Amino acid sequence: MDHGKNEARCIVAALKARDQLLGLKVVAKAVLGLPATLAGPAALGTIFCYAAWSILGVYVPWAVWFGGLVLVMTPLLIRLEVRMGERYLSDAVRGADPWVTLTTRLPLYAGMGGALAPALANPRAVTAGVTELLLTGPRLLVGAFRQWRFRPAAGEAGPAAGGGTAVRVAGTR
Repeated sequence: MDHGKNEARCIVAALKARDQLLGLKVVAKAVLGLPATLAGPAALGTIFCYAAWSILGVYVPWAVWFGGLVLVMTPLLIRLEVRMGERYLSDAVRGADPWVTLTTRLPLYAGMGGALAPALANPRAVTAGVTELLLTGPRLLVGAFRQWRFRPAAGEAGPAAGGGTAVRVAGTR
């Protein structure tokens, strides 16, 4: 009988350790997700700031571009991630032709033109790939929020966490 109690305690301890690891995973996703979410607006803000200065001759501070893009892009990307989930890329390129022959649509050039030709021949696939990169941060944040929301309370090893079942299986209750 004593052996069953020790086994049940080991199972409950393992479930508590699993819950603590899940909490650590949620924190890690949130800590990594926030900078990854801000990387897209930072990159686009840099591009827009340079383009406005070099092409239009107008200097708009980088912080203005960055702040505006954070306000616009972040909610839209989070909404897209919540709505589409992991299937965004597969849905976005569903109609794209993977076997596009560049010789019939665009002439091949060496150097930068050679790299640009596939992007121009199949722009849907390229924009879906860039969007998928921008969704990395919101995907981490949404995943952290969902896991935090649906996990049992810390230290709880009751029936919701499986602890009650483990104790009943061991025959100690």
